[in-house]
Amino acid sequence: MSGPSERAALARVPDHPRWVDTRGMLLTGRAVVSFHQPAHLDTDGFVVELASRALLSAFDNPPASLIAQRARALAGDVNVLVAPESSAPVAAALPARGENDAPPRARVSADPAKAKAQEAERQRLVAKLRAEAPKVDNLPPPSHACSPTWSRSSMAGSPTSSRAADSILRGSDRLNSRR
Repeated sequence: MSGPSERAALARVPDHPRWVDTRGMLLTGRAVVSFHQPAHLDTDGFVVELASRALLSAFDNPPASLIAQRARALAGDVNVLVAPESSAPVAAALPARGENDAPPRARVSADPAKAKAQEAERQRLVAKLRAEAPKVDNLPPPSHACSPTWSRSSMAGSPTSSRAADSILRGSDRLNSRR
């Protein structure tokens, strides 16, 4: 933590799944927190910026001008984390870039109830796929040619086979090269 803005932000961002990314940004020690000036650290909305990841997080409805200013300052494909209830105003505040640049994207933080439902559905699908997967117990063992125990000693006596084994063991596909 580098200053009072960062400490105030960390104190205000709850330790809740919805805000895990924002807290993670703050805990890196590399995040910059921006408030509208004059700042009221206990009540004003703010933007957390992690420039190395071109990532912003808008917390507690910061002013649109602050979001736009911080998004313009970042290079690359900018993403903005935001609570679902604040997504429309934040998306409207994002600045347009040049003709060929992608505009910053608002990423809505996961709603805990929705995340639980998605995880339950994922687990149901995994269980279904495992139940329907074909059994492989009755497959024959691999043949000698495919066996991972292939070695130079098993090819002793044949110069061509020995070169082939050497090539395979070294990862070379040139079987006819001279040593």
